[in-house]
Amino acid sequence: MVTGVTHILFLAGGNGRNAISGAEHHVITLVQALAARGVDTELIVLLWQTDPLIEETLQHLQAQGVRVVRIERRAGRYTLASRLVRALDCWRRLSIALRTRRDRVVHMHMELVMQVIGARRAGCRHLVMTIHNDEPLQMLKCPFGKCPQRPLDV
Repeated sequence: MVTGVTHILFLAGGNGRNAISGAEHHVITLVQALAARGVDTELIVLLWQTDPLIEETLQHLQAQGVRVVRIERRAGRYTLASRLVRALDCWRRLSIALRTRRDRVVHMHMELVMQVIGARRAGCRHLVMTIHNDEPLQMLKCPFGKCPQRPLDV
């Protein structure tokens, strides 16, 4: 039996980045609307770097009844190896967090590989992936030959 919805979203602020733009606004609007309708709604944020806008947004979501869980990238050096190890650690911690959410709908946004692997390793049964990219030419850039033209079954 499905017990609620958990959305997963990657956020990275700082360095003049606009951390909350199109897809992020969509997810924020969606989780607020679900919570307002009484749906048990949770947002897991994979947070690479926070900033005041991210903090304000997450506090606002909590005030609207959305449970917010942060999985923050650990501090480290800016070498490629260090960033890779810290990213893998975040996805490992995501997988661990999802183990207690196996009966929820897990809706993954924008990241199409590691979130899926983490959710599958955690035993989640109800997965939804949203790509948030409707650029028609994007399908021509697929590195695997002919890319799917329809939603993927996970």
